[in-house]
Amino acid sequence: MSTLVLLVICISFGALLRAKYSGHASLNTWARNWVIWIALPAMILRELPRMTFDINALWLFSVGIAVFVGAMVSIGVFGKLRSWSKAEIAAMILCAGLGNTSFVGLPVMRLVFGESAVGPALVVDQSSFVALALGGTTIAAWGAGKTLSVRQAAERILLFPPTVAALSSLALAHVGLAPFESYLDDTLYAIAQTLSPIALFAVGLQFTGFRWNKPEQLAVGLTWKLVLAPLVILGFAALTQTQDPIRAIGILQAGMPPMVTAAIVAESEGLEPELASQMVVTGLLAATLTLTAFSFL
Repeated sequence: MSTLVLLVICISFGALLRAKYSGHASLNTWARNWVIWIALPAMILRELPRMTFDINALWLFSVGIAVFVGAMVSIGVFGKLRSWSKAEIAAMILCAGLGNTSFVGLPVMRLVFGESAVGPALVVDQSSFVALALGGTTIAAWGAGKTLSVRQAAERILLFPPTVAALSSLALAHVGLAPFESYLDDTLYAIAQTLSPIALFAVGLQFTGFRWNKPEQLAVGLTWKLVLAPLVILGFAALTQTQDPIRAIGILQAGMPPMVTAAIVAESEGLEPELASQMVVTGLLAATLTLTAFSFL
């Protein structure tokens, strides 16, 4: 319940400022930079070294990657056939390929499976951010019409703040200086806690109401993210004979609504910011129904 209240407050406050405050564009830039450069790296620095890898963790990690790759293929092909613009295709790949596996996902996991599900759910969450860092930045550049050489693409990926945070945390953990040591843990936790509210506030600053001026793109993106993606993971679980609760956690995390940070990345490149914002808000509402249905599988 607290998650829903925070969601409504932050998005509503952002939308109100957009309507009433002429300087909302500068606020949006500040919020976007805080999320990408500070809050998200802090969360990765704190959480990534805590992960332990075994066969179940590897399967869960593949969930986030599979959902993103599936969005690239399905939306990429459909968008080309329907003559969508590159910006529309890229925005939908970002929003439909990356799920809100932390802010929404973790509370849902606690509610459905209990506290023991948080660790496995975090593995899916981290794979989503890896997909954002490795694939999302490249897709965003493509959608914005930027021609990148192999070197430029590699630099863009490696210098993306979440990527730097991930590589730094793994390197520090390897030499025995994990960033979640007691003297940093509280600081990183406090900064990471600002990720969801500020990201939602930024979405509210872009939200112009439920106009749905591009219903086809919205419908296709949400159909993949909320329905087809969890069905694909359901089939993947059957193929690999993965058992509950790992199976159920993977399916539900695959069906989480669009990632707020992905919408912010789309907005930062000028990729249909209103459409990306509508994906986030509409997806959050629709997911209450689809997640309930998939929780019974």
